[in-house]
Amino acid sequence: MKLAALIVAACLAAPAARSQQPRKAAPDAEPEVLNWDVTISGAAAFGVSSSDLEGAMSGAGYGQAQSSGGLLAASVSPSVRYRIGDRFALGLSGASAKIGETTTSGAAPVTIYRTSADVAALVFWRPVAGARVGAGPAWYRLTASPDGGAELAVSRLGAVLEAGFAFPDTGRWYVDFAFQYRFTGKADLGSYTPPQKGPRANTPIPLGGIPFSHAAFLAGIGYRF
Repeated sequence: MKLAALIVAACLAAPAARSQQPRKAAPDAEPEVLNWDVTISGAAAFGVSSSDLEGAMSGAGYGQAQSSGGLLAASVSPSVRYRIGDRFALGLSGASAKIGETTTSGAAPVTIYRTSADVAALVFWRPVAGARVGAGPAWYRLTASPDGGAELAVSRLGAVLEAGFAFPDTGRWYVDFAFQYRFTGKADLGSYTPPQKGPRANTPIPLGGIPFSHAAFLAGIGYRF
């Protein structure tokens, strides 16, 4: 009888003892990997050189030429980046910007607007979390649009340099700030002759060797996945 009682007591105590043993902690879930960054930014271009265009317009006899930059002419610039590890990324960006307006002050004033559109492929180095520095080739379409005349355009290869910062560096949503220098070189756009308004024919304005390189500041919002 005593032996049977001991066996019954042991059977009842075993489950209770097992329930008091500490449970193993569940393994921590691995952090979600978000390699793609998609950003929509507002961009303002500035810093284009206008001295060559002003000299061509004044030299053709249309009076003193003056230029204004495109800083207040905001545009939209989309971009995509793919992270490669913690230190590198590949990117693709596009932009279209009004970069300058040049007007003469003579009796027959002439106004020429310059615009630049590009698609760039960039390689980035990420020195610290959130920051990036990159460069890469770009395809440009450069346009001079005389007021009242047909636009003159040329396509060419150039480059884009970019430094930027995204905050926060983790999570889905972020804000993004960037500075770009868009190197286009000088464009040969032929010549432009303003419409004739009197008995005397107007002098052509030579538009060879016109600079379009400029800088841009970008600020926007992005999403990671």
